[in-house]
Order: sequence, then C-alpha cells, then structure tokens
Amino acid sequence: MTTDMKVIDIAEFVGFTNLASFNTYFKNAYGITPGRFRKNV
Repeated sequence: MTTDMKVIDIAEFVGFTNLASFNTYFKNAYGITPGRFRKNV
C-alpha cells in the first residue's frame, strides 16, 4: 500500500513467476485484484 512499485515488480519480489498467478492468489485471499485494491486504499 505504501510503495510506488509496480504490481508486477511486487509479484516477482515475493516469488511469483508471473503476474496472472499473483493476481489470482491475491484475489482469492482478499476478494479484489491488487490494482483495484490500490485504487481503493
């Protein structure tokens, strides 16, 4: 929430090999995509 890193960079930083996998995992965990989460914060 407090970084200006791109979502793809965050996904790679935490160990995901592609953005689609990260988006799916994030949405399952939080009910919203990372990009939309950022816009709502």
